[in-house]
Amino acid sequence: GGSFRAGPKWDFPFACHNYRINAYTAALLKSQLSNVEGQAITRSENGRYLVKLIDDTEGLQNLRRDSFVSRDSHHLFIFKYKKESFAELPRETFVQALNAEGIPASLGYPRGCHEQGLFLQPNVHLSRIWPRNPGGRVDVDYRSMTCPNVEYLCRNETVWLPQYVLLDTTTGMEQIVQAVNKVRRHSSEIIDTGASV
Repeated sequence: GGSFRAGPKWDFPFACHNYRINAYTAALLKSQLSNVEGQAITRSENGRYLVKLIDDTEGLQNLRRDSFVSRDSHHLFIFKYKKESFAELPRETFVQALNAEGIPASLGYPRGCHEQGLFLQPNVHLSRIWPRNPGGRVDVDYRSMTCPNVEYLCRNETVWLPQYVLLDTTTGMEQIVQAVNKVRRHSSEIIDTGASV
């Protein structure tokens, strides 16, 4: 997870540069454009199926899905983990256990965007692009902001699946839920031994 600048803990201390890709990389990417529509349809259909499976899975909760959305791109598939259904198994251990079962889940962002270094030191990192008032000073002070719902979700409940997981079959979606159920059945043992499944 993360990137060279963000690091494995998804910390973003710098604004992104506006670089363009080179011609060789663009040619490779262009050759894949014919696959985009089919992959988008597959991710959308598998995402809808996984939503239904999660609705029926104890200890997991889907994010709100608005009825006006006709096709979700599922850049990520995010769901909520409720540890009380897993004998209070910490979310970090839950994700490790899913990984041990072959499900590439992750914790996602450890903090809200308003808590990233990029936004906490705007005069240092964003001198040219930061929102400013007419006097030229930085107009937003994220250091004084609190977003309790975002902070709680980032630290306690969200679990991410990468988009490529949704390019699998419906059987693959079922295997995700099977792995979750296996972890729940063995939650107490995992806690007692300190090991993953």
